[in-house]
Amino acid sequence: MKTKDGYIIPVPLSEYVETMEDWELVEYASMYEVTSIYCRNGASDAKMKEVNRVWQKRYPDEDIPILECVPPLDRNLPPEIYLDDEKDSEK
Repeated sequence: MKTKDGYIIPVPLSEYVETMEDWELVEYASMYEVTSIYCRNGASDAKMKEVNRVWQKRYPDEDIPILECVPPLDRNLPPEIYLDDEKDSEK
């Protein structure tokens, strides 16, 4: 983000994603893939669309490599959400 005199200057998503390193694109795509569709939202979908666009611009006709063992995007959700899922699966 750009700052000037303590103010954050908004940057379009497409411009921000253009500045991301390759490893950041791979990391975001990997985290997005392991995130449940119920925990994704319009913002995460829009960023993933831009990540794909930038990757294809840099590496035409190559898929983004997906890493294993990465946390999902929803890793900051309260643990009760996951505990409820475990209780439901025990029934």
